Amino acid sequence: MLLLGILLVVFPLGSFLYLKAGINYRIESLNELEPLGSAEAFGLTKSTEEKPAVYLLYTTPGALSDSVAITVKKVHEAFNHEPAVNFVGIGKSPFLLIEDLLQSDQIERTSEVVKAFQDLTSDSQFCKNVPLEHQGLLVDREGMVRRCYDLHNGPDVTRMVEHLTILVPPAPIEDVILERQKEY
Repeated sequence: MLLLGILLVVFPLGSFLYLKAGINYRIESLNELEPLGSAEAFGLTKSTEEKPAVYLLYTTPGALSDSVAITVKKVHEAFNHEPAVNFVGIGKSPFLLIEDLLQSDQIERTSEVVKAFQDLTSDSQFCKNVPLEHQGLLVDREGMVRRCYDLHNGPDVTRMVEHLTILVPPAPIEDVILERQKEY
């Protein structure tokens, strides 16, 4: 009788609570991704059905030992299998390992581009008191800036990776073809 009670009550209740916690976590994550503004000032290509694109936009670090460059490289390694994720630096970096990455582009660093970057991050509660060189912006498929991150802060980078996985379009499901030998 106890085993039957466990099977009929405890397991379904535990499953429900586990799934509910996952749904609440996703809703909380989506609430953190409220749009800050448009990224059209950066000239990023629009996402299409054939070529979806999500961008991580950052100002290129000036020092060779900058931990932001190392962070960008590590995040790139995590998403290099995903062609929809693109890394865009503002300005040329002396840190060559960033520029040589696949899916990595650079935008010329002009005063207009830097001002557009600062205008977008000034409204973000997540990048207050964060130096411009440590900031990164996440741009979704519609060209909207979703959130600003401190790329010099480990927990913030972890959260950025979680948000990237939410914004990346799901891979198309391929049809399963079952082939079997001919029956005689």
